[in-house]
Amino acid sequence: MYKFYEFFTPVLEAMQNGKTYSRNDVTESVGQLLKLTDEQKHQTIKSGKPVYADRAQWAMTYLKQAGALINEKRGEWQISERGLGLLASGETVTLDTLSQFPEFVEFKQRTGTRKKSGIAGDVIDDAALMENTPGDLIEAAFGRLQSSLQDELITSLKEMDPFQFEKVVKDVLKAMGYGKAHVTKKSNDGGVDAIVDEDTLGLSKIYAQAKRYTDAKVQEKEIRHFVGAMEVENVDKGVFVTTSDYSDKARELVRRISKSIILINGDRLTELMIEYGVGVSVMDRYEVKRIDTDYFVQ
Repeated sequence: MYKFYEFFTPVLEAMQNGKTYSRNDVTESVGQLLKLTDEQKHQTIKSGKPVYADRAQWAMTYLKQAGALINEKRGEWQISERGLGLLASGETVTLDTLSQFPEFVEFKQRTGTRKKSGIAGDVIDDAALMENTPGDLIEAAFGRLQSSLQDELITSLKEMDPFQFEKVVKDVLKAMGYGKAHVTKKSNDGGVDAIVDEDTLGLSKIYAQAKRYTDAKVQEKEIRHFVGAMEVENVDKGVFVTTSDYSDKARELVRRISKSIILINGDRLTELMIEYGVGVSVMDRYEVKRIDTDYFVQ
């Protein structure tokens, strides 16, 4: 997907007739000008907002700060003489282009706000602040924190004894809304087999198997044994959980058979633990606020 500053020129082009537009109007026009595919239009940020809409609207904010757009009334945007001049030059509008204007330079200085926020210069520098939207930086930092947490979780899972691992798997399934898990057998390789109630009333069943492997991948033969166990228990749905991963042949076998089997590897297991709050706790919360437009309606 394009960087937000790559939307500068398309935004100006979408508004070059001098009419007044809403943010959404401009966003839709930009999507058409860039000939975005349906796949690109459906990419979203964590809040659920389309990525291209987020990029286009941040581009509008930056263009406004450079005096290229006018936004004197809420919800009404218009290109300025400066914006028309940028288009007339025939050059692609970049961050460097906007930096020729004193208003934009002042905006960049305000954006850093390191003295006010206490953010160290080696954590987020001016280049990062200007090359990415604030939303990009938040998502990137969140992603790094989550990745680090997943690494810690997978290490802990591989080090724990089979009984603890069994409890983790059952806790995750319970947190996801499944009913009780009835252990059928345990193995000496750190694994456990269980029948899980798909709902709290136990009207349907799922066969679950968990393997606490350190490095070795789950192979095709283990999936065949799993399918055989499902046949014995007369169950059509299964969940196979491992702390490692699955071989290509194991995944291909699951795709071929008629039974419905979900494979959960170490990465997915730790994602579920974080999502459903199993084995993790909240360290900090940060609120990102937006303007309450209803408040200003007379």
